[in-house]
Amino acid sequence: MSESTWRVSNLVARADAVHAWLWQASRLDTSAVERQTTLDRSSERAAADVAIVKDIARERAVEVAHLPEPSRQAFGWLAWLARSADHPRRHVETLAGFRRAAERQGGSLCWAAIKPMKSLLRGKGRPPHFELLAHIVFVGAGDEVLSAVYERGRGQARPREVDLIDAYAGSPEALAVYGAVVDGLQPEPHVKARGRHQDLVAVFTRVNQTFFAGRLAQPSLNWSAEVSRRKLGHYRPMTDELQLSLALDRPDVPAEVLDFVMYHELLHKAIGVDTKDGRRRAHTAMFRLAEARYPHRDRVERWLRRHLG
Repeated sequence: MSESTWRVSNLVARADAVHAWLWQASRLDTSAVERQTTLDRSSERAAADVAIVKDIARERAVEVAHLPEPSRQAFGWLAWLARSADHPRRHVETLAGFRRAAERQGGSLCWAAIKPMKSLLRGKGRPPHFELLAHIVFVGAGDEVLSAVYERGRGQARPREVDLIDAYAGSPEALAVYGAVVDGLQPEPHVKARGRHQDLVAVFTRVNQTFFAGRLAQPSLNWSAEVSRRKLGHYRPMTDELQLSLALDRPDVPAEVLDFVMYHELLHKAIGVDTKDGRRRAHTAMFRLAEARYPHRDRVERWLRRHLG
């Protein structure tokens, strides 16, 4: 097996074509026969594309997990779509829910897609050319949640609606959908956590034992795809993923520096996010107090400024 990145030509574009079919099928005036025809066509196309990717992977002795992230996400969505006849139906019903939300709010929606992505949602443009991208976790959500997503995409969500979105995104139903899409797409834990010079599993184990008495379950650990000196770490609570920048995968990085960045990100996992009146705060007073307990923090920050600043 090769651990290097490989590519499949036009995979994202082929997935986008299926997204377009499903969007058309979600029109509220679409007949049942027309909708079912599109659902069948989408399932067949998704299954064919998945089979092509698997054949290429088999021929090259590589894993889907090592596709570039956009292609990996497109493959995961296509595989999920083809896995059950219920999946494209639920997908279209969710898109129809966004159309109904637009009608209820007296707004417009010229395009919407639901896919795996880094953010929960993203809005683009203004009526009558407003477009909405929503995370795959919202497939199957009720009308109240979908209306909140639509309003937040337009930048008009009230605090209660923002809280509703965040709560739903972390619910068992939402995470089950996301888990089904990414199932089998991640590299083995030891592969993505092991850098050229540093091993994130070893760093996590050391920090967890030292500062959390071994209580924290190990998140999904990986190095960033790019060398970032500005953002050294990131924790995604929705997927329990913790990432450190490749800038730290150097032989001269002291253990206490790696441990501090890992400690900072694990505090996000341990403490969570404070949501109040629609505003999400990660670096709360409790967080800052806990972070200040890290020994030799001043020495660590001096090293970071000198070598990565």
